[in-house]
Parts: sequence; structure tokens; C-alpha cells
Amino acid sequence: MPLPKYPAISRDIAVVVDRNVSAGTLQNIIEETAGEWLESVRIFDVYVDDKLGVNKKSVALSCTYRDPEKTLTDEEVQAVHDKVVRALAEECGAELRG
Repeated sequence: MPLPKYPAISRDIAVVVDRNVSAGTLQNIIEETAGEWLESVRIFDVYVDDKLGVNKKSVALSCTYRDPEKTLTDEEVQAVHDKVVRALAEECGAELRG
């Protein structure tokens, strides 16, 4: 398989959700929302602590974006990533971890 011609841009996101929301659900929402530039989404941390809130957990995911036809700008990727954050909030009450 040849190396990609254009570079990827990665964005990490950590959200606080109810403990009953699976990391896989978050991953599915990202995959459905991000569109064709999403090359991969990977869960890299799940953290549970009462300091996050009663019955809450933090899930951290890494999203990699790439367009096979051009180099993406930070602005293009940020627009898609902002859409992902909104979808996570709307569909499962996710809040960005501060």
C-alpha cells in the first residue's frame, strides 16, 4: 500500500458522559458525524472518578482527518471537529472535559 500523498491532522477530545454511555457509542457518533475526511477514531483513555460527578466518566478519543485529494487546513478540520463536539453533546449529553 503506498504512503498517503497528503498529511493527516489529528485532534484529541476528552468528554465527560454518564457512566452508562459506552465509549463505542461515542465512537459511532463521531464516525457518523465527521464525514469523509475522518480516517480513524481511537479511544485512548477511560477515566472514572467521583470528582467528575456522580455516575460520570471521562472518555478520551483521538480523531485523524485526511483528504486524499488535498492538504486540509486547520480551519477545515476544526469546523468538522466542532460539528462532532456538538453531535456528542446533543446525542448523549457529552461535555468537554476542562
